[in-house]
Amino acid sequence: MGRWRTRGVLLLTVAAIGTPVLLRSQVPSAVDQKLLTFEVASVKTGVPSDVPTGIRPVTAGGQFRAVLTLHDLIQIAYGSPLALLPSQVIGGPDWVAKERFEIIAKAEGLANAPSGGRDQLQAMMQTLVAERFRVVLRRESRQLPIFNLVLDRSDGKLGPRLHPEDGLCIPMSATSTSVADQSRWCGFRRFAPGAISARGMTLDAFASGISTRPDIQRVVRNRTSLIGNFDFDLDYTPDTPVQQDQAPPGSTRDGGVSLSTALREQLGLKLENATGPVDVLVIDHVERPTLD
Repeated sequence: MGRWRTRGVLLLTVAAIGTPVLLRSQVPSAVDQKLLTFEVASVKTGVPSDVPTGIRPVTAGGQFRAVLTLHDLIQIAYGSPLALLPSQVIGGPDWVAKERFEIIAKAEGLANAPSGGRDQLQAMMQTLVAERFRVVLRRESRQLPIFNLVLDRSDGKLGPRLHPEDGLCIPMSATSTSVADQSRWCGFRRFAPGAISARGMTLDAFASGISTRPDIQRVVRNRTSLIGNFDFDLDYTPDTPVQQDQAPPGSTRDGGVSLSTALREQLGLKLENATGPVDVLVIDHVERPTLD
């Protein structure tokens, strides 16, 4: 069996997905509907407690398998360009965020599609949510706690691990089958707990990316005024999630380096508490799924 991607990195598996939110009122054409639907899909409840929450990699034959709550599924399926944060999915009965479902689905050619089939997979998940759970969603903008990413020093000096791009990476938009070495692509190179690095990335993209960190779990907006692409390498000791009524992460267990400290010392950046408009999805209607 392939290794499960557990809940701790669940949302990172689809961080590059970027299709628009598809609300149920936006009905695709018959041709598009065929492209957006799994050929076969099974939804089962009663998942044993020892089965981890997460997503298995899509197989070469196009099989998708996951154990998720509906809340998780909506976060992944409707996030653009990143998976939504838990606070961005609102409403619904308690079971939406608590009950786990096993999903086994298949679409031939999914694994060989451009970008590993991420766009297609997200669209198929949207259709699954609408058809099997009868979900109706409404998009709103609400004022929520956020973090602003700003320069730490008044003189604007950057940290030792943040530099303008070296120009050696290749934008993914310019890649082709002849550039199979993904280490040459621009974007995140490491995005593991306690280790984040990237090449040729804007700070807007960096801010969006770290929003999903367990240490943060808030929307982060770039307010550094720095323009252009950057290379950076960040190492820190992961901490417990930050609650929305607390300050930015500033301490960590066992005397390690917190994310807040690493941002200041390594990149010359910091997080500031703020409140701002955040796009959320409100669940107007949902039904327990038709099971197989």
